[in-house]
Amino acid sequence: MRALAIRNALIAGLFITAIAGLDSNAMAQEIPKQFDFSVSYSAVVSSEVAPLGEEDFAAAFIGNFIATNDAGGVFMHNMFGKCAYAVVRADGVLEMSGGCNYADGDGDQLYETFRLPPGGSGELAFIGGTGKFAGIRCTGKFSTQSRSQDRSMIIGKKTGSCELP
Repeated sequence: MRALAIRNALIAGLFITAIAGLDSNAMAQEIPKQFDFSVSYSAVVSSEVAPLGEEDFAAAFIGNFIATNDAGGVFMHNMFGKCAYAVVRADGVLEMSGGCNYADGDGDQLYETFRLPPGGSGELAFIGGTGKFAGIRCTGKFSTQSRSQDRSMIIGKKTGSCELP
């Protein structure tokens, strides 16, 4: 029960911090037709894990993510997301794939898919959205910069480029 209370307090703290940092200038900005991005994110995730021997496993993760545009631009600035993904480690090789739905303060949504192919680095794609994100297409990379030992908290970075119609 104590671990659950700590986890809930961390989630509340992350959301309060993000809300307190909302930048009204970013919300009013237009999104250019083409741009590069650098985004920092943090997440609190829960998982179900099935051991596949001593070192290997299959797991399903659900996470609540907060993303902030490193330059303060409108793309992914102070956006909250729900992500679901599967991770399999078999014969020592890790593989992952999943997707996210982010929303900004205006209620506009942004859809992301991502994967970590066996032996590769994290790849992402934004595949559309609503409102100001309608028709957006992005490609990029993601990396985990830090995670808790039990993998319930993550800090990472997303970089790439986007185009709007």
